[in-house]
Amino acid sequence: MSQQQTTELERMLSMKDVRDILGVSYGVIYGLIREGRLRAVRVTGEPVSRDTINDTVLGLRFRPTEVREFLRNPTIK
Repeated sequence: MSQQQTTELERMLSMKDVRDILGVSYGVIYGLIREGRLRAVRVTGEPVSRDTINDTVLGLRFRPTEVREFLRNPTIK
C-alpha cells in the first residue's frame, strides 16, 4: 500500500471555524494570511496571491495542522 493511500485526511476548517478557534475577527484572519503567518488554501475559483486576500475572496479553507502550528508559534516579542 502506498503512503498516499495510508495518509488520513483531515477535514478542512472554514473561516468561521478558524474565527471561533482563534477568537478573532475575519479581518484579523485576512491580515494573518496576508502576513504569511497563517496558511490558507483556496478551494474554489482561481488561484489568489497572499497580497490580494480580502473579504471578497471566497472558498478559503485551513488545514487543522496549519492552525495548530500557528498557535504553537506566538510572535509576541
